[in-house]
Amino acid sequence: MTPASGDRAIRFAMMLPMRYRCPGGAAWIPGYTVNLSRSGVLFESESALTPGTGLEIVLELRDENRELAAVRCSATVVRQEGKAEEGRLAARFFDYRMMTRKNLDFD
Repeated sequence: MTPASGDRAIRFAMMLPMRYRCPGGAAWIPGYTVNLSRSGVLFESESALTPGTGLEIVLELRDENRELAAVRCSATVVRQEGKAEEGRLAARFFDYRMMTRKNLDFD
């Protein structure tokens, strides 16, 4: 779900481990979130990506038993902040699915 026009989603400052890549890309790039909302994520990036670039994102979580779980998201880059080698990327989610330890795959 995306916010209505002019209605900015609440952001939560959360440093979560994550991975990202362009759709179908071979290698996942590790990173950390800066903040997260219902509509997207701001994260640390070591690479420059143009707004409009599609991304696959996996946000790594722990369940109540401290077992690894994740949210796999389809997203689009909406902006870049700072220099490519030390900047941040903002991406808007358009789809996601929960993953448990049984179906965690990074292919």
